[in-house]
Amino acid sequence: MKKFTLIIAALLLFLAPETKAQSFDIGMLDKAVTMLEGGKQKESSKLLGTAVGLITNKVSSNKKGFGGKILNQVDGLSQLLPALSKGKGDVGKTIKSVRMLKMLFGALNLNNLVKGGSLLNKTDDLLSNVGLLKSGFGLLKGGSKLNQLTSSLDKIVKKAPKLGKSGFCAKRTSKGLSKQLTSSLGLLNGLL
Repeated sequence: MKKFTLIIAALLLFLAPETKAQSFDIGMLDKAVTMLEGGKQKESSKLLGTAVGLITNKVSSNKKGFGGKILNQVDGLSQLLPALSKGKGDVGKTIKSVRMLKMLFGALNLNNLVKGGSLLNKTDDLLSNVGLLKSGFGLLKGGSKLNQLTSSLDKIVKKAPKLGKSGFCAKRTSKGLSKQLTSSLGLLNGLL
């Protein structure tokens, strides 16, 4: 099934040359959801097809962890596209799939931030990706673990502005937030 997704993604990239120079932007998914909510299934299908190809290219070298989960989600989303292109898709299921994809993308980006070393001066990236992550929490079931994750991310958001400063306190905050993010992503992984 993953080969099928890769073939579709390659075909989409081949048939749409203008997307070759394009890179994936999370806003593409937001625009697709807006189109779906407005009843524009066919147009949304085209945009999601482009996004699927770009996401696959971006994540295909990272098949472990959240990258693998993203590829699985892309595979599921790809299966919904043919019906959408005919105007007969399951809009609710597609929107749910797109929202899960956004959440996973936020998790992957946060994981990459932590692996990249210091979080100093990365407040905007940190906050936008925490927002992406939290936007998908309505899709998760987890009770107390989800509450714990939400609480942990709220603390991260509260401390994040200190990353824009310099000095000992900022470095200490960076180390502490890195540990907290690693723990939070572990909790999320357990909920998925």
